[in-house]
Amino acid sequence: MIVSIVFRNNITILYLQMDDTEIKKIIKSGKKGMDIWQMKHPSERLDLSNLDLSRNNFSGWDFSRVILNGSDLSDSILEGTIFTQASLIKTNLTRSIMISSILYRANCRDAILVDTNLNRSNMYRCILRGANISKASFKGANVLKVSWPNSADLKELREQGIVNPVVDF
Repeated sequence: MIVSIVFRNNITILYLQMDDTEIKKIIKSGKKGMDIWQMKHPSERLDLSNLDLSRNNFSGWDFSRVILNGSDLSDSILEGTIFTQASLIKTNLTRSIMISSILYRANCRDAILVDTNLNRSNMYRCILRGANISKASFKGANVLKVSWPNSADLKELREQGIVNPVVDF
């Protein structure tokens, strides 16, 4: 187990990296195991960067504050999954089903969301700069102050199901 401590604005942030055995144990224990781990480690951020988590069902899981940078979650079922303050930088979410997922203050910079179903998801201050959202669906999604990819235009976003995209720069 590796712990790194970062001080920002007089706030201590602990980043916890575990070996593969510990990570597999948490994931195999399911949603309840993840919830228990987070309750036992409230001030730590679980680092699941660069893992192959593709083709899994993580519906209803709470990935709040989890670091998933560079991980592969393609073809996964993430329905109702919570990503509050999660870091999903360069994460592959291709063809994932994220219906009714929660992405409050999630950092999805440079993520791959090609053909991803984000219908009825809730996105507040979500960062999507540099992300590939081609063929992604946002029908019925609640979006507010989302930082959209530079390439996205309002017409394209409306075609993907966003009624009134509020662009946050």
